[in-house]
Amino acid sequence: ADIAIRATNLPPETMVGRRLCQLATTLYASTEYLKRRTTGTIEDCAWLMPDDDLSHLPANNWLRQNFPTASVQFRSNTLLGLLEAAKQDLGIAPLPCFLADREPLLERVFPPPESLSTSIWLLTHPDLRHIARVKVFMDFFTDAIKNETDLIEGRMPVQLYPTD
Repeated sequence: ADIAIRATNLPPETMVGRRLCQLATTLYASTEYLKRRTTGTIEDCAWLMPDDDLSHLPANNWLRQNFPTASVQFRSNTLLGLLEAAKQDLGIAPLPCFLADREPLLERVFPPPESLSTSIWLLTHPDLRHIARVKVFMDFFTDAIKNETDLIEGRMPVQLYPTD
C-alpha cells in the first residue's frame, strides 16, 4: 500500500507522515443496561472487552490497572462486535467515541480518559512522500479528518450516565 492509516501512539520508524488527531475511547453501555443497574460499582458491571486479536489497544491494560476485580463476560476480536454486544444490553464496553457517540441506544459512562486515547497517523514510505498522487490523497484525507475531529476526539455533546 502507498498509504497507511494507523491508530497508534508509536508509528513505525520506517514510515513518514502526519499525526491527524487523537482517537478518543471511553466506556459505553446501553441505556437499558444502565437503567437495570441499581446497585454496585462500575467494577461490578459485566465487562465487554477486546480479545487478544486487539491486544494493541490500551483497553485491556487500562481495565486491569483501574478495575482489577472487574469480571469480563464477553470478548470480541472486533470493535463492531463489542459495539453490538453493548447495544444488546450485555454490559459495558470500551469503544471509540466516533463509533459509539452516534448510537442512540448507547450512553457514555464517563468522559474519555486520556489513557485510552490513541493518535491517528497518516503514513507512507519515505520514497513515496513526494509522489503527486500520494501528496494529493494525504492532503485530501487530512482535510476530511479535520471536518470530523470533534467526533473522533470525543468532543461531541453527549449526556453522561450518572455514576454516583
